[in-house]
Amino acid sequence: MVRHQKAVCSTCRRRKSKCDGGIPRCSACVASSSTCHYEKAPSIAYVRSLQSRIHELEAKLKNSEGVSSPPSPILDTSAFINQDDNSISLNAQGGVIYHNKTSAIHEDPPDASDESPTSATQPSTSAAVEKITNDTRHRLVANAAAQKNLELLTLNGTSPQADIPPEICSVLLKLHWCWLHPSFLFVYRPAFTRDMLQSASQGHDATYCSATLFKVLCAHSCRFIRDPEALWSPEDYNENFSRLSNRLMSEAKTLLAMETLNEPSIPTIQALLQQSARDIACGRSSSSWLYSGMAFRMAIDLGLHVSPDVLQRHSWQICGYKIKQR
Repeated sequence: MVRHQKAVCSTCRRRKSKCDGGIPRCSACVASSSTCHYEKAPSIAYVRSLQSRIHELEAKLKNSEGVSSPPSPILDTSAFINQDDNSISLNAQGGVIYHNKTSAIHEDPPDASDESPTSATQPSTSAAVEKITNDTRHRLVANAAAQKNLELLTLNGTSPQADIPPEICSVLLKLHWCWLHPSFLFVYRPAFTRDMLQSASQGHDATYCSATLFKVLCAHSCRFIRDPEALWSPEDYNENFSRLSNRLMSEAKTLLAMETLNEPSIPTIQALLQQSARDIACGRSSSSWLYSGMAFRMAIDLGLHVSPDVLQRHSWQICGYKIKQR
């Protein structure tokens, strides 16, 4: 059964109200003293002209499918690449750092003509470097389970470094990897776990782990413990849980202030960013901007914002593992 649609004036359609279709004015428009206007349906000739236009455009589109379109212009990125190349310099140990040419400590990297004969064969090793990078990526994925077991083994050697019992370290690190790490991704977990035992056993900071970073992570994770009394018994330790959290954060801030006077490092940058996230969560926006600003400056100083491919052209000692970390 075909239902015939009753005419509705434009005013009632705009108001989404019921219209009786009265001529020349509907009852709703008469009651509200509004202008009543009925839009006329398009004529049959107009509909047919639109249909013919559609058929014409479809025919043109079908005929143009076999014609190849001209190639789109390619953006010339050489200016951006050269800009990054000119901003890369070398430190006293021959490592790659990032300083603009206007910097007082900028040193140009050696030219290709001044390099050793080994550099002549470097372009030919790009395939080998790519293969090493792919193999390293597969090994990192395959060792994910081994890294979790390694964390349990390193807790016993790490806890004396921060004066935290092993069971508390395990809980705090689990809270960090569960709640904080997915939100910020400041710390690369495999590298941190690998160097955590080395930092504790040798008594000094490793490449990707330091006492300051470890204390900042633990102090930040203390906020996520819902029942400290069930985990921490004052009879078993010399301080309660609240004093432990305050002590860790106080020591971390002291170490951060000392490390900002030394050469920048990845653990220092990670600790500054983590401390910045903790301060902003506690409502201390000014100190959060202070810590994050220092972290960003150090990251630029180390060239972490430069593409690994650009860095690899200047330092062939950068292995695939470090490129993956960047």
